[in-house]
Amino acid sequence: DGFSADFNNWRGMLAGARLDNPILALDLPGHGRSPRDIPAGFDELVGQVEAAIVAEAKGPAILAGHSFGAAVATRMASRGVVDVRALALFAPGGLGPQMNTAFVEGMLRAREAASLKPWLLELDADPWVSSETFLRVAAESRQDAGLMEGQRNFVARFFPDGTPSFSIRADLARLAAPTRVIFGRGDRIIPFSLTRNL
Repeated sequence: DGFSADFNNWRGMLAGARLDNPILALDLPGHGRSPRDIPAGFDELVGQVEAAIVAEAKGPAILAGHSFGAAVATRMASRGVVDVRALALFAPGGLGPQMNTAFVEGMLRAREAASLKPWLLELDADPWVSSETFLRVAAESRQDAGLMEGQRNFVARFFPDGTPSFSIRADLARLAAPTRVIFGRGDRIIPFSLTRNL
């Protein structure tokens, strides 16, 4: 998933699905239950995710990712270590240098449900983010000092000075697997204009 999120964000989307194949959900380094150490660069991070997939899943894979996770999935597919048969990329990061840096900074500062809710509404104006349970769980996770330090280090490494330090445009051009990019015109984190010429 994207910055500051974990695999639980996919639960709602997959809850009603009837899937015949197993699903492997991974958290990015510095997120969820993944190690808090942040790899030295984007390719090193992709290598960690590849290694986890190879260790857990045998055979071909369909990758789905959101934001930073979509960028990781794209780079993985272009590297060819994992047998990727298709990709679903939701608002992928790495399409250009523009992004909502206030969102990233706000998510790093927010500790309580009251300060977290306005930033979550930037992701989706749907009222589901305002449920007391969702906000409580999200705020509780932010009390973990190690998790928050990992996310600060993640931002410093991959978004120095508020700018993505990685690009997936060349990776997208190399892809042979069927790829669907899903992007909202009103996205408030990554501008829709970055999808030009995909």
